[in-house]
Amino acid sequence: MRIIILVSFLSLISCLNSNQYSEVSRIIKFEKFIGHKKALALNEKVANFETFLNENYPRQSLKDAYEKYLEVIRDGEYDKINWRYNMTNQDSIENLFERNGLREEIWNYEDSDPITEQRVRKFNRFGKYLKGLELIQGSDSTIINYIKIKKAVGDVSKNILADGLLKSNADFSDYFIKRIIVVEFYPAN
Repeated sequence: MRIIILVSFLSLISCLNSNQYSEVSRIIKFEKFIGHKKALALNEKVANFETFLNENYPRQSLKDAYEKYLEVIRDGEYDKINWRYNMTNQDSIENLFERNGLREEIWNYEDSDPITEQRVRKFNRFGKYLKGLELIQGSDSTIINYIKIKKAVGDVSKNILADGLLKSNADFSDYFIKRIIVVEFYPAN
């Protein structure tokens, strides 16, 4: 009897360790694929976003703050809220994205729109960011669905994308989900 319990216990620990290893190996594979400097810039943007969430949702857990933020995006209420926001940090991160080439791996900018005279931003369906996610997607249905829609359509309404993440019960503690959120929604306007 003790042997059966011991074997069961060791099997459980082995499964837990292999899941942790699998997640770490996915992260390493993704960061290696997109490049060290690009991965650092993306990590910095996640850290900046989580500071933003803590400042704007101080009484919420980080998971709940992610969810509340996506609800605001889904409901089209982003511009109606007076956000506490550190523009200096955000500008610094955006410059880092530009300098190390990460921005062009995620977004392409086309010539100015003749009506608004602003450059038009389009999602880069062929960049390393999306290819990196595709490389590590495994059986994660949220990432699989994100990749499918981005490859098929490219740019998707923020409201629709936020609604999809909320309905899929995305794991807001997941390394990759966090990066999808900051790429798509931070800043939201």
